[in-house]
Amino acid sequence: MPALQSPRRDAPLRRDFETPVNLTHPIEFVHRPQSADRARGVRGSFFLTVLLGLTALLTSCASTGKGDELAARVTMRQFTGNAISIELRSESHTDAVDFYSRARDTANVKIVPDGLMDALLRDLEQYHFDDFAQPGPGPSNGLSGATKVIEVEVDGVVRHVASHPNASNEQRSAVVGMATFLSLAFSNVRGFQSIEDAQNKGAFSGSGPGIEG
Repeated sequence: MPALQSPRRDAPLRRDFETPVNLTHPIEFVHRPQSADRARGVRGSFFLTVLLGLTALLTSCASTGKGDELAARVTMRQFTGNAISIELRSESHTDAVDFYSRARDTANVKIVPDGLMDALLRDLEQYHFDDFAQPGPGPSNGLSGATKVIEVEVDGVVRHVASHPNASNEQRSAVVGMATFLSLAFSNVRGFQSIEDAQNKGAFSGSGPGIEG
């Protein structure tokens, strides 16, 4: 199996905003993967950000002004054991009202305010996404040997980082950290997806998926 390209530092993961969209003041995720105390800290910080984000989401639904926009999505795929795929999209990437108005067979996509997405991208930088990112979409299955993939799209530019046999220990550890954090983020963002299965119809809030080390 040919080795993947060596890690490269592309353009920054996010764009800088003078004022985060839909938030009253800047709040960043402050997670550091090595510390249990800091991990507990990110939960409190994240919950506060989510609360403000949900308030902003309701406000933005009635607003006609766009302001600064961040069209972005973050996708996490795990191919081993409990195979999962979850995705967070910003409002400027996908219209929440239009997306949630249609019943679907899964609820693995959630829409968040642009400001909350900006904060999420900032936290992914703490895991050195830029250091390991490769251009283009990541593997869609495990045939390449990849076990986990983090894929980020910002303004139409897609990059990814994967955990695979040829990756360094540092890269594999970073991917596990990013996957765990994204699972936490996903589970604490309210979803409003109607499920087509009659036994599971209604708003979806769902717990986060299990992430393997």
